[in-house]
Amino acid sequence: MKIKALKRKSKKGKLYIGIESHGSLCTTLLLCQWRAHSPVLSKITPEDIAFQIGKAVYGGIAMFIGHYGVGFALKKLEKRMSLGFLFILVMLPDILLYIFVLLGIEKVSFVKGITKANPLYLIYYPFSHSLISNILLALFIFIAFRLLSPSRTPFRLVIVGIAVLSHFFLDFLVHIPDMPILFDSMKVGLGLWNNLPLSYSIETAIFVSGFLVYIFTVKEYRTGKKIGISVLAAIMLAINFSTLSGTVPPDVNIFVISNLAVNIVIIGLAFWLDDVEIEAGNAAGTITSGGSTV
Repeated sequence: MKIKALKRKSKKGKLYIGIESHGSLCTTLLLCQWRAHSPVLSKITPEDIAFQIGKAVYGGIAMFIGHYGVGFALKKLEKRMSLGFLFILVMLPDILLYIFVLLGIEKVSFVKGITKANPLYLIYYPFSHSLISNILLALFIFIAFRLLSPSRTPFRLVIVGIAVLSHFFLDFLVHIPDMPILFDSMKVGLGLWNNLPLSYSIETAIFVSGFLVYIFTVKEYRTGKKIGISVLAAIMLAINFSTLSGTVPPDVNIFVISNLAVNIVIIGLAFWLDDVEIEAGNAAGTITSGGSTV
């Protein structure tokens, strides 16, 4: 692999580091802009960044369990919605990101020190993660469900929109300003990933709070189901904690495929464990086993 590293300083005092790589894994141009919110990046040499393209130290992608916490909590608003379906909705932007990266439509890489929480560098992802694309996605799902299943209540469709749009606003909390509002422009982000203890504490708090809301909402579930879901939640917390020091193979595609697989397993287990429905005509809303609806 041939690596060409360029480094220059603009008139405004901002550091720009560009790397042009030609190899079997990718052909890409990375432009890393240092601002006050990420002083660590100013200390990175072009050689460090080139090295990280081949050897990524994984520290987590997106908000992960924070999004799932929202999925848990939304169950309270509509008990008849499957937890697995809610998980798909809150994770849909990330799922699309993985697919788009594999198709070459969007691009991610790894840069050592870009944030303290993880080295994930989101180069180009306007279709999966911009605010406008998430609004359009939520609107598309809303219209599709309205046309395919007119019996769905408007309130349930509103929940669909909330679930999808929640992804952008949770990512906004932790990302540095790389979250695009209008496709690939007007990028925002509070940058809590630069405070590792705070970002993980907030994410864990969102997840645990959502899970507790869920458990109290489905208190009529059989004990075995509640234990199974609790074990799943514990595993998710363990996975999230493991990203503090784990590593991944030096291949973005392997990284994306592994993350996609983990999410598919979690969503599949949620569909299986949350296989419940509300008894028709029961004003008290008693929950019985038998298969929830989306």
